[in-house]
Amino acid sequence: MTTAWAVSGKHVGCYTGGKIGFCESSNILGCLCSEELHLVDAACQAPTRVVSQEGDGVLTFAIDRLGLHACTSHRSGLLRHFSLGEKVDLVRSWRGHDQVVADVCFDTTGALVATGSVDQTAKVWDFQGYFCTHNFKGHAGIVTLVRFHPARLQLVTVANTEVRLWDLESSVCVAVLKDHLSSISSMCFGPVRSKLYQLVTGGRDQVVNVWNLEEKCSLVRSIPVFENVEGVVAIPTKRLRQQCKEAHSDCGPFSAWLREEDAQPAPFVIFTVGNKGVVRAWNPLDGKAVASHDSPHAAKGELRQIHCLDTSGGTKMVTVGEDMNLMIWTLPEFEVSSHIMGHNEEIVHVQLIPQITWPEEQPDGSGTAPEIVAERFVCIANDEHPRVVTCEGFGASLLRGHTDVVISCDVSPDGAWIATGGKDQSIRIWSSSTCQFACICAGHAGDVSALSFAKRRPRSVRAASQQVIAHSKEVNDVLALASQVCAGTQVLVSPNNKLIASGGQDKLVRIWKFPEGDLLGAKDTGEVSGALATVEQHLDLLSSRYRCVAFSPIDQVVASASAIRSFQGHSSAVLRVAFLANGMQLMSSSVDGLLKLWHIRTAECAATLEEHTSKVWCIDILGDRMVSGGADSKICVWRDSTLEVEKQRFSLGVALGQDEKADLAIKDSRIGLLVREGKVVADRAAVRAEPSLAAPVQGGKVKGSIVELFEWSDCLKWRRVVDSKTWLSGWMLLDHPQHGPLLRPSSLPFQVKPLEPLCRQKRGMQRGRKGDRQKSSKGNQAMGNCVGKLPFFGGHSKMMLADEALRSRARGCMLGIMVGDALGAAFEGYSQERIRKLAQGEWRTPLVQGFIRAVHMGTYISTGKTLQGPFQLARGVDDMAFVPPGIELPQEVLDQCGRIGMYTDDTCACLAVAGSLVECGKADAGHVARSCAEFFRDNEHFRGSPPTAKQVNAACLAGVAVEKTGLPPYFRFEGGSFANGGAMRISPLALAYRHASPETLRNAVEQTILGTHRHTEAVDFAVLQAAAVQYSLLHDPGTFNPNELLPGLLGLCHSDDMRDVMKSLARAVRFVNMDDADDQKILGPILNKHKRPGSGLGFQLASIHMAPCVFWLVSRHYRDPRCAVQAAVDLGGDTDTTASMVGAIVGALHGEGWCDDWAGSMENGIHGRDYALRLAEQLVELDLEE
Repeated sequence: MTTAWAVSGKHVGCYTGGKIGFCESSNILGCLCSEELHLVDAACQAPTRVVSQEGDGVLTFAIDRLGLHACTSHRSGLLRHFSLGEKVDLVRSWRGHDQVVADVCFDTTGALVATGSVDQTAKVWDFQGYFCTHNFKGHAGIVTLVRFHPARLQLVTVANTEVRLWDLESSVCVAVLKDHLSSISSMCFGPVRSKLYQLVTGGRDQVVNVWNLEEKCSLVRSIPVFENVEGVVAIPTKRLRQQCKEAHSDCGPFSAWLREEDAQPAPFVIFTVGNKGVVRAWNPLDGKAVASHDSPHAAKGELRQIHCLDTSGGTKMVTVGEDMNLMIWTLPEFEVSSHIMGHNEEIVHVQLIPQITWPEEQPDGSGTAPEIVAERFVCIANDEHPRVVTCEGFGASLLRGHTDVVISCDVSPDGAWIATGGKDQSIRIWSSSTCQFACICAGHAGDVSALSFAKRRPRSVRAASQQVIAHSKEVNDVLALASQVCAGTQVLVSPNNKLIASGGQDKLVRIWKFPEGDLLGAKDTGEVSGALATVEQHLDLLSSRYRCVAFSPIDQVVASASAIRSFQGHSSAVLRVAFLANGMQLMSSSVDGLLKLWHIRTAECAATLEEHTSKVWCIDILGDRMVSGGADSKICVWRDSTLEVEKQRFSLGVALGQDEKADLAIKDSRIGLLVREGKVVADRAAVRAEPSLAAPVQGGKVKGSIVELFEWSDCLKWRRVVDSKTWLSGWMLLDHPQHGPLLRPSSLPFQVKPLEPLCRQKRGMQRGRKGDRQKSSKGNQAMGNCVGKLPFFGGHSKMMLADEALRSRARGCMLGIMVGDALGAAFEGYSQERIRKLAQGEWRTPLVQGFIRAVHMGTYISTGKTLQGPFQLARGVDDMAFVPPGIELPQEVLDQCGRIGMYTDDTCACLAVAGSLVECGKADAGHVARSCAEFFRDNEHFRGSPPTAKQVNAACLAGVAVEKTGLPPYFRFEGGSFANGGAMRISPLALAYRHASPETLRNAVEQTILGTHRHTEAVDFAVLQAAAVQYSLLHDPGTFNPNELLPGLLGLCHSDDMRDVMKSLARAVRFVNMDDADDQKILGPILNKHKRPGSGLGFQLASIHMAPCVFWLVSRHYRDPRCAVQAAVDLGGDTDTTASMVGAIVGALHGEGWCDDWAGSMENGIHGRDYALRLAEQLVELDLEE
């Protein structure tokens, strides 16, 4: 039985449009993919490395001759130098042009780089010194192409219809070539003889021009090609002619032309591609077409690019089509040799191809079972060309023959044959080993929507050979039967070849007798038909309009989407199911992008696999390998990692000396029912959305299931639970009025009646006088020994801290906010690499060690030129010409606008919230909003603020109701802000509401940020931040447990996307080795799951992007609060907000002593350090719970 699966390889595409470049010495293709540069090994067709810069997309690039360096152009207008070793490293960034760079190229030595720009100039750079050696002006349009002469110090540039030749020695234009009537799309150099080249240009005027570049540059020949030319390449013919003479067979028109004995053979041949989708070869001497080949690409539209992969021999070239895939051609055969999957449409079908190794057959005919593995799979990507793909490297071979989209496929049980059917009404049979067409099955009058081979696998070599003969008849039988069911069905043959199951959008599962084709019965959403007597069991995955069926490999069991047993857990329709573990387990895929592994006998979910970001259309399993594909165009190959996970868990248990959960066992018998684990004692128990029998059911647990327990309901009859495997969160009833006990603590003997919960005692204490609070008997001891070891998130007993220890925690929280804010403000908007470089220069360490003078973001504007002043505070809503933030500014700018040891708008908002709570004694939406607006207006320093916040504050001061200020027209986005500003200011509220229940806490949070942040994601993040501060106040560093904190936070999320990122983060914290972790590598995939405008790892503006960063850093560094704040600054992006929120949580955990040196250097004016500390002490006196 399997319990864990891991991704062993995945293909997400390497090309989405733009430039293609090739480095011959390293055999590397450079491809632009989603504004990243992907490096692909042309030999194995596998992406090897990615060159990218967070938040600054790559527009074009060049790779040097040796493949060791890349020069990239970015949306910001910067040029960047990357070193292409085993690990890609950024070496240098610099600004090359006034506007975006359109093309980049290296010279043959790699010492010079040329760039062409939208600013109508071309420049040449010394690539080692990063300085400009030449600045060529003269073009009247965008310089779209730049190329160095292969043998001379000359540069060719193209703008619109004009070509210019520049001499680098004299820095002058030596020729202007004008003959094209429309824009030039491509150019290349054709070798004539040693160090003598001709220039070949192709344009959208349907003409290819050949130019002489000697002394007086002149047009040699114009070749009309009768299509818009998108790509042109010149291939030397000398070696190709030799190969053709040595070959004994004729390989087509191109080879025949090469064999011709001309007195003056063409030194090169020109290949063109264009809008007609044909690859043509042209003789440059007479301008005649010598050969042509129809497009091998799936989309029969235009061909976009063509490049030579062998400049000396000319034996290989690559074409790029409208389908975004790359075809490698061999010459002189002029045939496609291999295929690189640059981009796929939705993956609608994947199926592993079994490879059977037969043991030696004994004389008596006996033998052991064959070994079956799968190294390849067949893939359909919503086009007319199925692909046979290798599991390692994702090299692909196309099955060419269908004339319309292929929609059905199956592989024979012995792996020898592949059958495909499509909208061209034909079925084609292919050899899986050679990928060659074998035969066609015609006769359908409509789309072939389903097909299946007979499924009985041969038991010997002799049986295997006999089965080949029977395949064609069986396929025709099955396909004839398939035509009887409606479109969009799935058809499967049972393992014993006796039955066929078909399921379709008519919501019926039909069982047919095979091969006779008699209908035995049909199953709808009602009871199981009596005609299905041969079917032992019918399983129900989820009610869905998508019908999926699967046979068990050993029993005559059909899994379908409508019948008896229920597997609940997917949030959307189930699309595909597959049996594994000899029919004892089931894997399902769904619209929600999840794969779920089920135990069939217990209906429990054993694992949830997250890798896809959209619908998972297809899965297939063979042995310990699985492949999946979906609407996200991603193909994932999985391997069974059960043994590895078990070994890791065992090793971890040995290292710790005890099981992880044992550390959370009962500390006191008085709190027996507040332990973390509960056990289901009834046959089944429902998990509901709310603590009510009328609430909708979110899932269910069977007898013996273990769940993690959290807070009680108000009526003390329900517990909130979280399943640690599936992260299903909801409420479970302890005792059902009709069915009796349902849930009990797993670590105590079974009790007929639930034990009296300690939270009842807590509620009784709340009704008493505040002066009668229970205190620790050792109240004056160190705070680490004064923490009551009780759970968090509602139902808390009063925190048993000495008064001074509690005040120290509160002061530590406020100081953490202030110092984190002030430390991060100097580096806001900087990348991690840039911050480390500056820190190394300032403190000789990669981590920031103290305050440094810098301009804070959004604080000043320039009324003249940006950095020449005069400067004034950016208080107005329309003040947008901000002085750039940071420390890398002219000294006179830093002297006038720089700050050191001062907080920003983050702390300013926190102090305003704290002051409002102290004044009102509760969270009042109107008072908090006005307090924030007035505090920003009246503070002794303007702290900087984004225009949206200034607009909301202005509306509040003008008397607009707080219910309106956070929505249009006062805030420009419908639904309110999803940014992190609400959570940024919420930490002081947790000091006052430190014993509040989750419901009370959420209500208080919503009141506090109502005027600015109404979006569910923003509210969720603020609730999580407040709850994390709560948790820190209730624990000491010895009992703080991220694996307890994060599941609790997960249960507080209301938005699906926030729940998704927190779920991913919780898994990362649980399984990643914190000591060796790379913050950006861990957080990058989590943040990239959900896009938000203007936000990402480069600047974590959105709540769902900031939340994982904050809680990851806290989970990793909670034992060392200084390191936690430094790591927050080191992460880069919105550094002041990240560091202040991390500082609040670790400050509440450790108290005030950890940052004395930083706090001593903080500003201490009217609203400075001491003012904040006074507010902290006043907040803890409130202890609000309503």
